[in-house]
Amino acid sequence: MLFNNQKSDLIHYGRLLIIDTYKQLPNNVNNKLNSSTCHLNAGRVAKAAPYVGMNVVYTKYRSRNAKINTIEDRINGCFQRSMNGQPLPTNSVHMQAIVSYMNFLSQNIKTKTICKTTQVLSLLIKS
Repeated sequence: MLFNNQKSDLIHYGRLLIIDTYKQLPNNVNNKLNSSTCHLNAGRVAKAAPYVGMNVVYTKYRSRNAKINTIEDRINGCFQRSMNGQPLPTNSVHMQAIVSYMNFLSQNIKTKTICKTTQVLSLLIKS
């Protein structure tokens, strides 16, 4: 449940950026895609690039760019590759909002093991 405060406003804005990325961030998206094009139901569908659990997955080493990546690095990778666009400044309100939304979805996930349970997968499928 979200309350009406600055933190919940940031989470709501992050969700808006996920579902309406192209219109909200036209200078960062060059192919008219939204993040929800790949991350179905705003990142809440199992096996459809879910956001749930990303708080325990990142920071991690990625062989694709041969370095340790933060969640912000990963988000910017999507902007640059999947959306053929420009990265967000990591300290921008846009990046903070997207990360806040992901953290909200993942608030009860504390370990990578929990991420793999069927309870989490059923949570992902629910709207």
